[in-house]
Amino acid sequence: MSGRDDPYQLKYTLTYFLNQAVVFSPLLLPFFLRSFASFRRQKTNGWLILGFWAFFFYTTFKGHVEPQWTAVLSFPLAMMGLFYGADRPVFLRQFTRMGWISAGILLLARVVLFFPPEGVKMPFAKKYWPAELSKIAGTFPVVFHNSYRDVSEYEFYSRKPGYTFTNVFYRPSQFDIWNGKRRFKTKNSFLCCSPGRIPAVEVLC
Repeated sequence: MSGRDDPYQLKYTLTYFLNQAVVFSPLLLPFFLRSFASFRRQKTNGWLILGFWAFFFYTTFKGHVEPQWTAVLSFPLAMMGLFYGADRPVFLRQFTRMGWISAGILLLARVVLFFPPEGVKMPFAKKYWPAELSKIAGTFPVVFHNSYRDVSEYEFYSRKPGYTFTNVFYRPSQFDIWNGKRRFKTKNSFLCCSPGRIPAVEVLC
C-alpha cells in the first residue's frame, strides 16, 4: 500500500511558493517579508514562521502541500508586521490599508462562492452530484473506489451511508482504521468508479 510519498515533481515546489503568496495575500506578503528586519527582537515569531515554511517546503519533495496547511502563520506574521510598524507610522498605515483591502477581496470572493453567477461552475459546489447519485443508488449504500474525500461529500450532502474500497496503489486513509465496512458485508452496494462526478455504477452482490 502506498503512502503520501509521491514521486517528486517540480510543480509541487513551485505550487507551494505560489500558494503561499496567495494565502498570505499578494498585497500583504511584501510587508510581512520586510518586517523580518525586526527578527532579532522577535526571535520566537521569526523562528516559528521560518520553521513552518521550511518544514512544508521539505514536504513538497514528498507530494502536494495544501495551501491552508500554513494559514496558521497569519497570526505570528501579523504580530511581526505590527511590531515592526510600531515606530514606523508610514509602514503601519500602508500595512493596515493593504490589510483592509485584502479582507474586502476575501469577503467578495466568499460571497461569489456562496452565490456563484448562473452558468458558472464553481470547484467547491459539490452538492449536485451527490443528490443525483443518491437518486440512482436508491436504498443501496454507495462504495467509492479509491476516494476517501468523495465518500465524505456524498454522506454529508445525501445523508446516506457510504464507504471506500481501495487497492494496493492508493494511499491509506481513516477508512483503513474504521470498522464501518462491517455495515456493508451482507448488503448489496453500488460501486462508484468515477468519483467527483456522476459515475457509471454497478451493483455488487
